[in-house]
Amino acid sequence: MADVVIPVAVFGLLCALVRFLHLTEKSEKPKLYYKDDSQFVQSVLDLCPVFKEIFQPTLLWGKSGHLQTFVYAKLGKVLSPFPHGERCSFLMADGATMTYDVFQPHKTHSTNGDYTLLVCPGIANSSEASYVCMFVNYAQDHGYRVAVLNHLGVLPRVPLTSSRMFTYGGTDEYAVMVTEICKRYPDSKLMAIGFSMGGNVVLKYIGEDNSRQKNFLCVMSLCQGYDAGQFRETHDNALLVNPKHGGHLGFFQKGFFTPDPLTWLDKAALQYAEAIVTLYVSNKLPHSKYKS
Repeated sequence: MADVVIPVAVFGLLCALVRFLHLTEKSEKPKLYYKDDSQFVQSVLDLCPVFKEIFQPTLLWGKSGHLQTFVYAKLGKVLSPFPHGERCSFLMADGATMTYDVFQPHKTHSTNGDYTLLVCPGIANSSEASYVCMFVNYAQDHGYRVAVLNHLGVLPRVPLTSSRMFTYGGTDEYAVMVTEICKRYPDSKLMAIGFSMGGNVVLKYIGEDNSRQKNFLCVMSLCQGYDAGQFRETHDNALLVNPKHGGHLGFFQKGFFTPDPLTWLDKAALQYAEAIVTLYVSNKLPHSKYKS
């Protein structure tokens, strides 16, 4: 009897493992949600092949969202570069000391233009988070300046100087960073990027005062903690991209066991930024005109 039980147990465990890893699921193209008559979105999709291609997660474990998230949290600390930037601080009205880091581009952008990505990280994160480091370095390599907000209370070497830390929906620190970057680089074109909770903050900041939108070529909300479906149904210039596989901020791809350290999310965000720049310099952005 025992000779039968052991093989059955092993078989059951293998079946459970296959199911947990989603090995029988087929890799697919991301699902795209947008208004069919949006010329802007059609132009973006023409310039962003990453949204039309099949996302191939790392073969052995990449189809499990839980493992994508776990591996990204662990492996990212090993594989991520550590770009060096300039730390800037600002004393706010309530006595809080907010900081942000500015990372200069490694080369001139291919259009010879000046573009700055304003990044708001996820909950309890900063410019030192591995996924932020990876994206910053990738953007620098493509000619972008990147400014990253450090949430209050996150950096161990920056003391709290008021009776508060960051809040889920607070936009005051991000607003200060935008204002300061505009002062330092008045000719730079801005793009807002929020990761996870940062996506909530960035969109809230943009929506609190419509006049703020004139400062930005676009806004990207990545792995945000809300359903953006209703928004894209009522706005012509909105695109929602939903890959079948991937984790929270973890979208490793390629390889059988060891993935490409640069994730699908990094490539998709940068490709979208490049598409926006292309439309901007050709005067095809709906809300902004290029000035040579």
